[in-house]
Amino acid sequence: MAIVTSMRAAKGRNRLVTVSLDSGEALELTVDVVVEKRLKVGQSLSELIVQGLLQEDRAQRCYTAAIRSLSYRARSEAEVRLKLRQRSFEADAIERAISRLRQQGLVDDQAFAQFWKDSRQSIRPRSGMMVKQELRQKGVSAEVAQGVASEVDDEESAFSAARKRALRLTALDWTDFHRLLGGYLRRRGFSYEVVRKTVDRVWQEKGGVPGEHE
Repeated sequence: MAIVTSMRAAKGRNRLVTVSLDSGEALELTVDVVVEKRLKVGQSLSELIVQGLLQEDRAQRCYTAAIRSLSYRARSEAEVRLKLRQRSFEADAIERAISRLRQQGLVDDQAFAQFWKDSRQSIRPRSGMMVKQELRQKGVSAEVAQGVASEVDDEESAFSAARKRALRLTALDWTDFHRLLGGYLRRRGFSYEVVRKTVDRVWQEKGGVPGEHE
């Protein structure tokens, strides 16, 4: 058995507590674990309890790292897992962190996929196919990715993207306009037919004469 001889804030380490034992060992634990386990000076700790404290501490640090990664931007569950693995957290700690995040609604691939689709469409519209590909690359399941991507109206999405891009394509003849705008839309995953209709639509909106390119 080891006895806690002192507890003090870890020097230069925010929210960490150095727990010193009479064995000469010192445990650096998060404040959360110290509070949850009600550690205090004079308390006796068996080796099993010490190991349990270290395991709880690792799980808490993993969870904190996950929260921090989500504070920068929304992430899919797979992305959060990858971040934690890159930080060398053990599988058990990762599973516990993910479970807590799910319970709190902080990781939810359905909500993430909807958010991703909406934000991308508002800034740089793309085809439903490309939305699905991007979500799959982020580890979202095929079923969820397909469901969200199916909400995209390719013709309206292409038109929205094309109108924004056309503002940069002034004073061009039909050939150059078609080449540049068509290429832009194809890179966003739109089909040949959607691209053709959209370029014609925007060209006419700019005042071009239908059929002058034939």
